[in-house]
Order: sequence, then C-alpha cells, then structure tokens
Amino acid sequence: MAAYVVYTMHELKDPELFAEYRKAIAPTIPAHGGRRKAAAGAFEVVEGEWPGVMVTILEFDDMETIRRWYSSDEVKPVMEMRQKAADGSLIIVEGV
Repeated sequence: MAAYVVYTMHELKDPELFAEYRKAIAPTIPAHGGRRKAAAGAFEVVEGEWPGVMVTILEFDDMETIRRWYSSDEVKPVMEMRQKAADGSLIIVEGV
C-alpha cells in the first residue's frame, strides 16, 4: 500500500544550505523507489491554520520503504543538513 512523506517547513533559517539540501536529497528519492508528488509549490489553506510556509509530499510503495530510505546512510546526513537549514515537521502516513 502506498505511503507518503509529508514535510512542512515552518521557518527557513539558511537558504543556501537548504538549496544544497534540495540538490542532495533529490537523487535519493527515486533511488529508493520514491516519487515527488508536491515540492515547494504554491498551496492554499482552506480550513483552519497551517503552520508552514512550504509543503513537500513524496510517495513511496509502503511505510517500510520510507523507513529504509529515511534511515539510510546516504539520507541521514542530508536530513541533518535540512534540520540545520530550516525548522519544520515531517510525518509519514499510510495511503488508502
């Protein structure tokens, strides 16, 4: 069953480092079977409040594939780069 990574950025602290992160993370997604569904595009809040300034959605085949991707040796240091460059929240969610 498909599963998704949903990231929302709350605050960009270092634009240059975040640009480096985006270049570094991009090839790891398809290498692990992932697909970009939405990445830094325009969004609109239609109900309630949304704490972010940017949203990214990635699709993978299942939750286990996401866990392997996220915890892989190639991705861990890249995620640390993102965490230094921006404050945000990341969840993984199983599709229907």
